[in-house]
Amino acid sequence: MANDTAPEFSQTLHHVFVYGTLRRDYVRLPKTEYTALRPPDVLQVHGRYCGRARLSGYRLLDLGSYPGVIEADGEQGKEAVVIGDWVYVEEMAQVLPQLDAYEGVGEGSDDDAYRREVCWVAGTPGYVYVYKGSADGLPVVESGDYVAYLCGKAGIDFRYDSVEGEADAGRPLCCR
Repeated sequence: MANDTAPEFSQTLHHVFVYGTLRRDYVRLPKTEYTALRPPDVLQVHGRYCGRARLSGYRLLDLGSYPGVIEADGEQGKEAVVIGDWVYVEEMAQVLPQLDAYEGVGEGSDDDAYRREVCWVAGTPGYVYVYKGSADGLPVVESGDYVAYLCGKAGIDFRYDSVEGEADAGRPLCCR
């Protein structure tokens, strides 16, 4: 079970799973009322995109201008999946404070909606930002894919690059 404090920085964790406005394909979307947020480019500058990935055991919520993930409970947890990007970051000590600030995690944060947790994607550990609030009354993004969901809402004809491929549990995503 997750706690409310961010895990200490680990020299051995070099990956982050992003599922919303920090995704590479979100940044590429045309600006609409649904895609107006422009996140920091810290992952584009300091990260190496490993591929689309699946985070099992979580559900994706629409929080309005951005998404959140929560752990899925019970039977639904077995099949719940969130689609996102698996990003390798060599200098995580430099990047993590910027991600924490963007997500509102840590001391001095005005927003206390997320916590940073360790997750596992395709057998490799990394960080993910998990929504701490109540899911009651919030729309669930059934597809688990925030980019596809926004494109549907905004009427954007969007397709993923066919060259990139998609990560699955059988393909390790070390991306060093």
